[in-house]
Amino acid sequence: MASYEYCHLYGCARELIDEQAVKEWRQAAEAGDSTAMYNLAQCYFHGAGVQRNQTEAIHWMRRAAGAGISGAMYTLGGWYSNSGNAVEAAKWIRQAAESGHVGAMSFLGSLYVLGEGVVQNAGEAVKWFRRAAAAGDREALEALKSFESKR
Repeated sequence: MASYEYCHLYGCARELIDEQAVKEWRQAAEAGDSTAMYNLAQCYFHGAGVQRNQTEAIHWMRRAAGAGISGAMYTLGGWYSNSGNAVEAAKWIRQAAESGHVGAMSFLGSLYVLGEGVVQNAGEAVKWFRRAAAAGDREALEALKSFESKR
């Protein structure tokens, strides 16, 4: 069985997750454990230890995000972005960025550059790229340099 901490830190690797791990995470998630909610959502999304189930994945990821897991907020934003729902994506990416998720800060900057799910706004883009860059995100630093050189 995969360790609880392994999945939280490195994601659910399908080959390492068994039905017992999923059962334990479900019990913990139903008891309010936000990390278990996040792990369970990942398992349903990837089909790790359970049959793939997008509805269950979204349900548990939303619960984890609602419990304050910024990685869950970021993941939801990515899922909605990939499905073409830019407004919902931006909502979750903003929440993750405001919660301190560095990748979300950079992603939000890009959304403002492109005007995807938000009103295009160069000032907001720069603000979020700067925050991400200050937190050590090299891609955000490069985006910031590129963006500012075109202004």
